[in-house]
Amino acid sequence: MVSTLMIPQWRRAHLALLSGALMTGCSPACHVTEFDTWSAADHIVIRLGHQRPDRTITDRQRIARIAAFAQAHADGWRSPWYGTPVGDITLDVYRGPRFMGHLAIGSNFLESQGCEDFMSRTVSPTDRRAILSLVGVPEDNFK
Repeated sequence: MVSTLMIPQWRRAHLALLSGALMTGCSPACHVTEFDTWSAADHIVIRLGHQRPDRTITDRQRIARIAAFAQAHADGWRSPWYGTPVGDITLDVYRGPRFMGHLAIGSNFLESQGCEDFMSRTVSPTDRRAILSLVGVPEDNFK
């Protein structure tokens, strides 16, 4: 075991800062409550990458299934220390002109705004395929 007396003071300060950054660099997991209101949405605008809107979903059953998917994935959201990743496909959810929130789909993660920040969480390949199918975007477009 190394005594702290043998470590120079500047090195102890550096280690303390690094430890603090690692402990606070990734926020605790949260539950995104915004998804609970999405079943009242009347349209979802789909954007591929940073392009203009690609299409709009207005079918109530598809919207309900997308809202259910989001609600089933409402736990485990975090704000990574390196920054929140940006997804390839974005779903902007609306009720009339009122923006209700968004869900972005990445290679192995989801991104959204909730818990007072932009957050992300991992998503399994099976769940990624499921949401892409609901949205109507072939997975081979975004590998």
